[in-house]
Amino acid sequence: VLINLVKNAHESGGSAEAVELGLRRIGADWRLEVRDRGSGMSDTVLRNALVPFYSTKRSGTGLGLALAREIIEAHGGRISLSNRDGGGLLVSLWMPAGA
Repeated sequence: VLINLVKNAHESGGSAEAVELGLRRIGADWRLEVRDRGSGMSDTVLRNALVPFYSTKRSGTGLGLALAREIIEAHGGRISLSNRDGGGLLVSLWMPAGA
């Protein structure tokens, strides 16, 4: 999951140096964040990005984020995508600390 998210962030159109990872404990959960400074996503793309076979990439399969969501949810977690202030995307993963 993490390899896929970092690869997506690297391909976002922002500089590779602008890709950031963060990890923190929030209550009974771990929150992992992958942040980039690419172009972000339109509202339509944000709504569909986690749906299997939905892709905006020219040669994308639309399976990367959908598979990441499946894996995270299978372990009791969740994933969300949001645009960042100033441009770019924030992908947040919440995982139970005991998972």
